[in-house]
Amino acid sequence: NGGHEASVVPRFSHMNNMDPCWKFPHEELGDLFRQCTLTESMLLARHHIQVSYVTIQRTRLHKFRKNVIAFPQDKVPFFARLGALRQYRAGDRVNSTRGPRRPDEDENTRESRSALAATKEELERYSVNAAGKLVFPATVLRVEADGRLVLQYFVEPQGIPCGEGVELPEWVTPRVQMPWHPCHLSEALIVMLRRNVGHGKILEGLEVRWGLVARVLQALTKLGPWLREGLLSPMNKHYDPRDFDVLSEDDMRWKYAPKVWRGELISQEHADELRERGDSAEAVDVRTAAEMQASGFNVRVVGGEPTDENDTNGSAVPVEEGPFCKWLEVRELRLGQQVGAWWAAQAPPVQQATGQDMDMRQDFDDTTCDFHSRLVSIMQEEAKSAREKLKQLGATAAAILPLSARALQDEGRLTVQTLVLWCATHKIKGFISDSSDDVDVDQLAEEVELELCIATEHFASSTSRGCMEAATVEDDPEGQALKLAQNLAAPQYGWPRISEEPAPFREPGRFAKAFPLSFPMGIADMLDGLAAGRVLPVPEGEYVQHLLRHAFGFFVEGLRGHREVWALVNTLLLLECKGKGHAVQQNVMRRIGGRLSGHRITTKAQLQEMIHDEEQVRTLVHQLMTVGRDVRSTPMSWAYEGQKLKCAVKHLAWRPPWLYAEGGDDDKAHDALLGLNQVRQDRLGRGRIPMHWFTQNCAY
Repeated sequence: NGGHEASVVPRFSHMNNMDPCWKFPHEELGDLFRQCTLTESMLLARHHIQVSYVTIQRTRLHKFRKNVIAFPQDKVPFFARLGALRQYRAGDRVNSTRGPRRPDEDENTRESRSALAATKEELERYSVNAAGKLVFPATVLRVEADGRLVLQYFVEPQGIPCGEGVELPEWVTPRVQMPWHPCHLSEALIVMLRRNVGHGKILEGLEVRWGLVARVLQALTKLGPWLREGLLSPMNKHYDPRDFDVLSEDDMRWKYAPKVWRGELISQEHADELRERGDSAEAVDVRTAAEMQASGFNVRVVGGEPTDENDTNGSAVPVEEGPFCKWLEVRELRLGQQVGAWWAAQAPPVQQATGQDMDMRQDFDDTTCDFHSRLVSIMQEEAKSAREKLKQLGATAAAILPLSARALQDEGRLTVQTLVLWCATHKIKGFISDSSDDVDVDQLAEEVELELCIATEHFASSTSRGCMEAATVEDDPEGQALKLAQNLAAPQYGWPRISEEPAPFREPGRFAKAFPLSFPMGIADMLDGLAAGRVLPVPEGEYVQHLLRHAFGFFVEGLRGHREVWALVNTLLLLECKGKGHAVQQNVMRRIGGRLSGHRITTKAQLQEMIHDEEQVRTLVHQLMTVGRDVRSTPMSWAYEGQKLKCAVKHLAWRPPWLYAEGGDDDKAHDALLGLNQVRQDRLGRGRIPMHWFTQNCAY
């Protein structure tokens, strides 16, 4: 244009910030990044994205249960409000925006140093925060009597001292240590294990190899001319070693790894005592459940450990009303869904057929809470009858039915074992196999206990209402003070922790911070804009398709559960629904004679008024079905795709009347319609039911 040469920018190239692996040394680091497990990747991530999906039992397909949400590093607003973080101690690592005192500056009136006024040498030594200020790493040497901090400043990552200074506690912020301490992942990573997991069994896919974590973190923070020639920057732009402290392998093993002494796991306090006496405990990698628990991961064993070698049932686990009702309602829990379906099929006493329980359902309006209360009454009656038999008839425990014996052992409580025995007695379809009379009560009890635990932990907050309201947040001063005291009592874990507030939905670098192993350079994020170097806009659907087709395959490898794919696809669906929702509102308002003013949304009162008008209801349903089929993963979309597949099957399975199969056709009725036309042999295989074969048949 205008006589000047214009450069062509390919939309999906690195010139448009669309190659997440641009300049990534695959030969040296490709295999290293692929070896990392899910646990190791979460220890390295700056953001933690929660991906919630379920598996449909009949088709084994996956579907989203909740939308993805990301939690960044904690900015500790509660700590800053109470001033707790100002109680620094000698040896704490902090960040300062003032740096060493200059000769012409007053110690008490120093201002933060702006990056705009910094020299080239200072920009290379120190990082810049979001406010445009230089960040100076420092260590607290001592705390003065008036609360001021004497700091020793360093140039990181070399660790070169560059002067001292005195600052107020409110001028500094705590410095992060990477990787995360395992206890910080207590809410982001919960490992549920069954009771029969053998001691010492390696949990494949959940191991933590501290040497591998140290090497990957060292590669992410390696300084070099990665982005531009002549400009030093970390390999991953979000992992600047000047922003946080990078622990070495020895420090990781001593602070994070489980300690073994004379073949047994010991606590960190015991290891410190041995170190003071001159003995040393071995810091090992995390491979087993016991080692994960000793390292600080949130490991929960369903049902606990057996009381002794002969007690295979372990302690009696009570069945509470809330988890029991949710266990029956949630369709993803196989055994609970079978019991719920059986109970829903029971008729009230007036309409009961022969062979049904007369006391399980008194009315069609009975709920799952009534079912639970009747089971509790049944267990109490079973325990009472068993106790009377033992007293009056002198019978032994072996002469009593298993259900009554177990109810007596559990003192008439509804436990997992008594619930399984009751279901086995009634031979609920799907719960007990019809082909075999032998029932493995211990295995069924373990499966039921696991499903109840999942219903308690994972589905406790889910509801069946059509609209949701935000949960009421009540400040608990005592709980917050207790949590604050626990954090201050364990300074070795480092500050800050994972935030309870999610990151903004359109925050730049959201996926690159959550999946550094798939975005090794920290670039080419979905939400990057012109400021990040994306000259040409790329639609979200084309972006996701581009990553799934990427040559190096980081986004389709299943070693870490395809978490990247789930997060990208869910974000894409949310963005599509957001655009389609406005289109539905515009069309509906236009058809009913209304107009949109600005960005007003339809209120509940307006929707209720529309429901009373049958014509408006038809218009609304039609618009939802028409526009909804273009939003992927919705019921309307699946129905539309099913219709297209059905039509394709019918078309490809049809053989014209002027063709006959190779084996001959006994039905000659269609030949009468051909007249003088000839019938040819079918050489393409028409008339067969198309499945996988027609996609690779070149003739089609």
